[in-house]
Amino acid sequence: MLKRIFILVVVTILNSVNIGAQNSTIEYAKKITISDGLAHNGVSSILEDSKGFLWIGTYHGINKYDGIKLTTYKNTLI
Repeated sequence: MLKRIFILVVVTILNSVNIGAQNSTIEYAKKITISDGLAHNGVSSILEDSKGFLWIGTYHGINKYDGIKLTTYKNTLI
């Protein structure tokens, strides 16, 4: 019985303390859609390169986002 109470107290303390892996919050978020120039709304991958460009892989091509505009690269051999 004492062991159960101890576990309950420890779990309650851990739940009240913020032990998350990240303490920062997102400061700015922008939704990018096909109306902004995205090749397709079906995004399969996102990568940020060493220069800060976001590379967005979609079902119809790859997009490079520089923070202002999107550049689309599509396979023209299909």
